[in-house]
Parts: sequence; structure tokens; C-alpha cells
Amino acid sequence: MFKKTAWSFVLLLGLAMPVIPAAYSAISPESVSAAEPGMEDIFQLFKNFKESYNNIHDYSAKLHKEELSESGKWTKEELDFRFKKPFAVKIKWVKGPRKEREVVFIEGANNNKLKVKLGGLIGIIIPSVDVDPNSDMAKDEAGHTIRQAGLGYLMEEIAKVTSDAYDKNELSLKVLEKKNDILKIERILPAGKGYKTERLVIYVNHKLGIPIGIERYTAKGKMFGKYIYDDLKTNQGLKDSEFKL
Repeated sequence: MFKKTAWSFVLLLGLAMPVIPAAYSAISPESVSAAEPGMEDIFQLFKNFKESYNNIHDYSAKLHKEELSESGKWTKEELDFRFKKPFAVKIKWVKGPRKEREVVFIEGANNNKLKVKLGGLIGIIIPSVDVDPNSDMAKDEAGHTIRQAGLGYLMEEIAKVTSDAYDKNELSLKVLEKKNDILKIERILPAGKGYKTERLVIYVNHKLGIPIGIERYTAKGKMFGKYIYDDLKTNQGLKDSEFKL
């Protein structure tokens, strides 16, 4: 799914699970236990994502991601992900083909450039390099930059697309599964209407009212990406020193 260049520093959109008071959730534990939440309940939950995110100052998590390449091969990776507002992010690949790679970006620092450390022998020879975050080598195949990484952007995208489809009466939301505090929600959008992902499965902690993972599917129903955050800690008071290579 990603560009095959030696200096392609793919920066994934992230998800995270903040510790938010349960009052922000439109779907209470009682309503989930009593009956299946309807589409209006789920839609309201999505609308509240941003309000929940406003309570987050920093977070860290392990991101497990699986992606299907154009050749049909699955790539599995595990990343340590840290984020601090207003915008500081550090990503370290701990498993997978990019193991030991690290990326740091702090808005307003280092001339607004990424600081990148590669793994393996190259990382020993070249301690780190500075990369323009808007350059092709710093974008993923979809054209996303590091500024689009993290929980905030993902929540906004989910909420915006869902709201637009709702206003056009083109939205279908359904709870597929309930397990402990997690709702597995399917969002279906009509084909031929310009939506990038017609079927999206979103993992939502219904007590906290925020997403903790997604699955992306093609129009024909084939999954091509799965991203799950776990071991998430929020509002730890992450220090600036923790965003250095």
C-alpha cells in the first residue's frame, strides 16, 4: 500500500484511547446492556469524539497495524506512538520490516522538519536526517503527512465523513459486536458517491466514547488495513525530552 522508495518515511494516521469521563459517551453502559443502540445513538457518539479529544493533553500507546500491499502480501507492524499537544509526535517501529526506525516531529521546532532515524546499518552510519514533512518521501501512498497522524485527525475524519453522509441520508451504522467495553461498529456508505472507504469497521470504547481501532475494506468487501491501539495511557504529563531521538 505504500511507496517503495529507500527513503520513504511512512507516517500512519493513529488512533488512541483517552481516559474520558463516561458522561461524554452518548451510549451509556446501561443502554448497551438493555438493547441494541440505534443509528441515532451511534451517530451522536461519533459527533462527541471531538469533545472527548479536547480533554486529552498527551497520550502514548502501542499501535498494531496490518496492511495489504498491492501485490497481495500482508505486512504486520507494531509501533510505539507518543503525542503531546499542541503538536509533538514520536513514532518508533518495534516490530516489522521498519523495525528500529524512529520519527519525531514538533510543530515549530527543527525548522518544522521531521527528524528521522533509520534502523539497521544505515541507522548506525547516519544517526539521523531532517526531512521536509510535505515532501513525497514523508507522505504515505494516500498523500497523508505527519500533521495528519494521531487521534485528533482520525476522529475528525470519521466524524466529518459520517456527518456528511448523515445529512445526505446516505449513512448506515450498525453494531456488529459487543465485548466488555468495546462496540464493534460497521459504517456503510454507498458506492459511486465519492467516499474513500465505503465499509469501515470502527472499534469504540462505549464507556469512554472514543475509537480505539479501525478496519478498512474495499468496495468488494476485502479488508486491506487494520489498526488497533492498546496499552494506551493519557495525560501523563509527557515531557519535551521524551520527543527526541
